[in-house]
Amino acid sequence: MPTDQQKTGLLNEAGLPFQEFCYFTVKQNENYLAVQEVPFTHPPSQGAQLGKTGAIDILAAKFRFGDPAYFGARGSLIYLFIECKRASPNIKNWIFLKLDNEDKRLPTFFVKKSRAGQWGSLEAIRGIFPNLGYGHPEHFEATGVAIEVNSALNAWNRNQDDKIYKAALQANYGLNAIGSQLSNTVENLDIPGNVTKILYLPVVVTTANLYLANFDPSQVSKDDGAIDLSSVSYEEKPWLTYDFPLPDYLKYSSIFHNHINKNVERATTFIVNSKHWSNFLQHMDFSEWN
Repeated sequence: MPTDQQKTGLLNEAGLPFQEFCYFTVKQNENYLAVQEVPFTHPPSQGAQLGKTGAIDILAAKFRFGDPAYFGARGSLIYLFIECKRASPNIKNWIFLKLDNEDKRLPTFFVKKSRAGQWGSLEAIRGIFPNLGYGHPEHFEATGVAIEVNSALNAWNRNQDDKIYKAALQANYGLNAIGSQLSNTVENLDIPGNVTKILYLPVVVTTANLYLANFDPSQVSKDDGAIDLSSVSYEEKPWLTYDFPLPDYLKYSSIFHNHINKNVERATTFIVNSKHWSNFLQHMDFSEWN
């Protein structure tokens, strides 16, 4: 018979206590409503054609009314699609690199708007989060490449089943799926009827330490492709933004300020260290960027 210590060890390994911590932290904040294990099927099943099923760890909603900071809507709401990722000693440190291409590409978020009482499809918008330290589009880290390093800082993770990408994929997949089934979600969370705009944010909460690596690419050796220690600096972050590369079945065709946009291929996703989770929730805000 397994001992209580063994059972608790397996429970921790599965990450369930950490998920409860993430949920409990949301529930402690009176500005949020939240539900756990929100199921979805995407695309919706049609006859013998069965869609892929899954669940979001936590769906949280924060709402204020009549606040112009919430993109000027009289009734506005922020949905957080939260995946909880407990980092084992093998992946305790996450090191990110910025994407500096595309001339400081503006971050991409998704919103749903109600017109004449009818909810439209998900639209891509651009915005800022002043209270989180993102008062201008250039303030976003816009990371796109990362590695996971063990606690001893002497090996990086090669396990394809335990990647940052996988947690971010689940959050963005749930966003796409649940976003197309809005009515059921609104009923589950008991959202007031005067909501006219809903912002959708994918979020990964992790016990991993988050580092942003900064270096000048011109300092990389042409001989062995390596960078010297003296040429790299590391900034530990409480949270940062990850430009998640959307697979083809999650890409969006959308409109930015009346200009037709090609497929939206990346979705800005927040990665949050668990020690700063409560502070992140407390300072969550949004303003649309014109």
